[in-house]
Amino acid sequence: MNKNINLSKVVLEDYLNLVKFVEQETERMQNLHTKHITCKKGCSSCCLSFRIFSVEKDIIYKTLLENDIALPLHNENTETTCKYLVNGDCSIYQYRPIMCRTHGFPLLYLNEDEDAYEFSGCELNFSTIDMSEVVIENCIMMDDINKKLFTINETYLADNKIVPNEDELLCNW
Repeated sequence: MNKNINLSKVVLEDYLNLVKFVEQETERMQNLHTKHITCKKGCSSCCLSFRIFSVEKDIIYKTLLENDIALPLHNENTETTCKYLVNGDCSIYQYRPIMCRTHGFPLLYLNEDEDAYEFSGCELNFSTIDMSEVVIENCIMMDDINKKLFTINETYLADNKIVPNEDELLCNW
């Protein structure tokens, strides 16, 4: 995290409100799909290295530092495994990115032509799902969440007068 970064109250509130919304949606999905959700502590097949928006990385890092949680200096696992995965558990579970919060649940994304939805769900959770259960009301609409997160990131970059290249827009996680 760059110590010269300005994390405005608006950006932080917008992000925390989005996290709260995501938590409400995942709880709703957990209740709707209890028979399919097999995620539990120690299941780490989805804990991969990926890219997140700068605003999310900096908010998480700031929160970790404020709570005296050590940041890893390097990924001690493999290049593809999340650096926060320690002995099969997420060491920052309470502060994890939105992508981690939604993984494993039934997700819908608009396809490239924007004329139909595509289902995404953990194959360990939804190996026996009847696809008739996959309706909009029973899934998390990820495009809406991603648009909100993108907008929060745009505000964050503008507040800090950062003209984004790929490394400022998306960061390795």
